[in-house]
Amino acid sequence: MPTANVWHHLTWEFQRNDNQAIFVAVTLDGTKHFINHTYNAKPVNASEINVAFQLDGDFAQHPYSAWLDNVTLSYW
Repeated sequence: MPTANVWHHLTWEFQRNDNQAIFVAVTLDGTKHFINHTYNAKPVNASEINVAFQLDGDFAQHPYSAWLDNVTLSYW
């Protein structure tokens, strides 16, 4: 169980094709857990559902950091 009231690093690994979403693994604070579970796509009227956060580099690809907090994705 993650410790409350501290920052954690979470990484989800997904694969997606036309008919399936594949949850490959989740890494929490450097510990990777393989999920390897596939879900068939559900028919919807929208073309996609996602949370997008994209870090683009400058002309020389200088390193930098960004913090993202309180992200929510809801689907119904």
